[in-house]
Amino acid sequence: MEYSVELHKEENCNIELTVALPVYNSKKICWLALESLSNQTEIDFDWELVIYEESHEASVFPEILEKYEDLLKNKNCKRIVFVTNNKKLLLVDKWIGIGRYVSETSKCFLLHAADCYSPQRRLKTTYNKIVKEGYDWYDQTKGYFYSFISNKVFLYNHKGLTNLNMALKTEYIKTLPTSTLKKGIDGYIYKHCQKVIQEQGNKLNHYYDNNLYNDSVDTHGFNNISKGREQFFVTLPHIFQDPKVQINETDLPAFVKSNINKLTLTNDVNIKYDCSILISTYNNVQYLDECFNSIIDSIGNLNVEVLVGIDNCNKTLNYIKNKEYPNYFRFFSFHNNVGPYVVFNSLSQHSNSENIMFFGSDDVMHKSMIPDFITLFEHNDCVKPHFIDFIDGQQINENSKKYLGEGVFGIKKEIFNKLNGFESWRCAADTDFIVRLMNIKPKYGYTNKISFFRRVHKGGLTKSKETGFGSELRTSYNKITFSRGSSYIIDSMITENNREIFVKTYTPKKVEEKNKVNKLLNRTNHVNESNFSPHKFGSPSKKNPKNEIKENVENTNTNKATAQKIKSTKKQSPSPSPKIGIGKDSLRI
Repeated sequence: MEYSVELHKEENCNIELTVALPVYNSKKICWLALESLSNQTEIDFDWELVIYEESHEASVFPEILEKYEDLLKNKNCKRIVFVTNNKKLLLVDKWIGIGRYVSETSKCFLLHAADCYSPQRRLKTTYNKIVKEGYDWYDQTKGYFYSFISNKVFLYNHKGLTNLNMALKTEYIKTLPTSTLKKGIDGYIYKHCQKVIQEQGNKLNHYYDNNLYNDSVDTHGFNNISKGREQFFVTLPHIFQDPKVQINETDLPAFVKSNINKLTLTNDVNIKYDCSILISTYNNVQYLDECFNSIIDSIGNLNVEVLVGIDNCNKTLNYIKNKEYPNYFRFFSFHNNVGPYVVFNSLSQHSNSENIMFFGSDDVMHKSMIPDFITLFEHNDCVKPHFIDFIDGQQINENSKKYLGEGVFGIKKEIFNKLNGFESWRCAADTDFIVRLMNIKPKYGYTNKISFFRRVHKGGLTKSKETGFGSELRTSYNKITFSRGSSYIIDSMITENNREIFVKTYTPKKVEEKNKVNKLLNRTNHVNESNFSPHKFGSPSKKNPKNEIKENVENTNTNKATAQKIKSTKKQSPSPSPKIGIGKDSLRI
């Protein structure tokens, strides 16, 4: 049932403009709209505010108005009406509902979103165009968006059917018919206006405001209507452009910028995970199901998140959009192909855990890997797993040689940030990081079991002609690493702009303690893991880190003698990075 209350009404006024504010589940963001209205300038006409918010657990009206009512009155707001309902409504029905409560004298109906901060002259400009100049519809073709998901500003620059900061003549909203539409409501209202005007023998008079107002912003992330917009930031670059502007560089009031910076958003802002698994992927969709399923099986009931970076690959982007994943999976799309290590650096900034782990999108995880890592993280700074290789398309050989992980490992995020992450190299940046890690003398933990199975295939970084073992590029990077030694410090972490991609998710059911091992790993049942480890689970390796680096270097087919250089090398000026053109690569850790 619908209820309404007139919270404020001044006598002897002539209200000509209605601000319509629909609200739902906007407790963290609706202050933005009220701040915007309280900071309007040059108001020389009477206006009203009509709010429609359903009754629900996160309701904020009318209580929040106590802070803003006097401010709104000082801006010539002559009437405030609050409308509510005990059932959730579609947005179109809320616009219609607001239309029932407008003043008879209202000539302009201004649509205002709860998560929008309007230009300080929005009411004045809209009033002039609709009331004074007689336009039927007004909107703005340019405007900033801020995404709480990607922490990035976008520029909307498009002349569409409808655009930003819309308004229309009040008479048209009063005749808007109800609809079952859940999206495209702006266009629905616009087409209704066209129809009404055409029936009168006229053509809709649309004013497109092509100015860019630097003192306004539409936000995304706490919005309950346009949930797909984050996708559009990636798929519609001709509409949502990169203005190379940070939120602090806009002309928004300092208070507004400060509050926006304080707000954070993740899939669940209250969750802190025991571990974040970071995965970089490019053009290897044929391996993703096996990789992800093995990770899901290893996570079980544990409190872990998986962050997947798609390194500028539409094939991968389209593939994951048609899949469904546990709700602890998050996907990020990168505009430029930057290689796995810049992707890892960037993903680390999205992590909601003190512990991060790097994993290959073409590898297969053993069921015990994540439980072992979480246990080892309790008393260690860096966790290193054992693995065995297998050739793509072939069965795993139980007698294969075991290796100690170099590209796949776990690290405390604090330490990763202190070292400014990986170099922005296409390959060999993991070896470089392990060398620099030695300088702070972390405590190492090693898994007793075989933790994962590394897939060897021709598309991998270690096998490709440009980046593989023995390649000119990899050799040159290794020379840089060992010439400058472990004390070298990277100036800053190199990251790349990225945007979160929303996919279908589900909440996993609790896994039974005696859950069956993933079929993908059944082929390894006869591996005798006890033969592979020289030390007990959780105990420090008898090898010291310098010898460990030596073993890792041997694993990557570099000369044994290069490892000895670490012991005697003094800090030197780094050699310039080689300028060898590399095309897009298939990620190989």
